[in-house]
Amino acid sequence: MAKIKVFICFDIADRDVKQNVVTQAADPHCPFTFTDNSIQQALPDKWVAEARRLIGESDFVIVLCGQYTHQATGVETELRIAKELSKPYALVKATRQFTPTRPRSASPSEPMYPATWPTVAALLRGDKPPTI
Repeated sequence: MAKIKVFICFDIADRDVKQNVVTQAADPHCPFTFTDNSIQQALPDKWVAEARRLIGESDFVIVLCGQYTHQATGVETELRIAKELSKPYALVKATRQFTPTRPRSASPSEPMYPATWPTVAALLRGDKPPTI
């Protein structure tokens, strides 16, 4: 699979899950490869403009859905930007212990996918893997 640029939307409570996805992509046995195009540092005054730029430069957007994602205004805004820019995206479960929630800008009918190597690889290829 060719390397693609991925923007990962995540609530700060799920930053460890985000980092695990990025780390897995570096594993030579991992079936997907991508460049993490997410915001790497806090940008309080201009984060929306920077998010729009980075999402615009990305090939795909992964929206990590954790226990508090429904309250994460940043994730909501980033997903809204991805939709405005017509970027392909997927909601991916970011919690095993709790019920994952969707950002408010996501439709309740949108599928949510498990965070597994085969699933993420399928999503990045444009395939539709099974949902949870």
